Amino acid sequence: MKKNGYLFLSLALFLILSQIIIFVVDKENWFDVSFTLETVHTMRIDGPQSISFQNYDVHPPTSYYAFYLWSFLNPGLSEYHLAQELSVLFMLGFLYFAYLCLRKLFGSSGEKATVLLALCTTYIHFGTEVRMYSMLFFLSAVVFWCILNEFKGLLGVVGIISIGLMPLIQYYSGAVAVVFFSGFAFIFSKKRLMGRGNEKKEV
Repeated sequence: MKKNGYLFLSLALFLILSQIIIFVVDKENWFDVSFTLETVHTMRIDGPQSISFQNYDVHPPTSYYAFYLWSFLNPGLSEYHLAQELSVLFMLGFLYFAYLCLRKLFGSSGEKATVLLALCTTYIHFGTEVRMYSMLFFLSAVVFWCILNEFKGLLGVVGIISIGLMPLIQYYSGAVAVVFFSGFAFIFSKKRLMGRGNEKKEV
């Protein structure tokens, strides 16, 4: 397959499947999704200041503000479908960075594995859900890519910002992710320092 062919195939497959779920299957909402939609709708009608998040939800308001700002696009879609498309957008970003990570780690086999990610029902489910999970998937892939590149240059700034955003989106997953990725960063930085030490010895 041509260069980045598996990437485009993965993005296209996920985009097609997600639109089928959104517009054809039109899955029934569960409580958390309805809660998010109601919150965003209230913010639209009465303004963001009308929601007291401290007593309103166990999670930070960041994802709600993201859906709230996104809702002003209003391209003729319902509030529900429009919000779903934001989740799809973040999941496409996740697939892109997952592709980069898998290719760097496993070469052509990793590129092919991205196609399986795009077909995974778990990712399709969370990628069409009006919650914060697709945002966390995206940030996790970004951070992992930064780690694989040892936080060099601008990637260091991007990685640190992404890690910091995670607890602002969801306390529980964010806290676990910060610990997880901090551990990875420590391992890679230690490995890099050991490599430099060996280089000095050889000289």
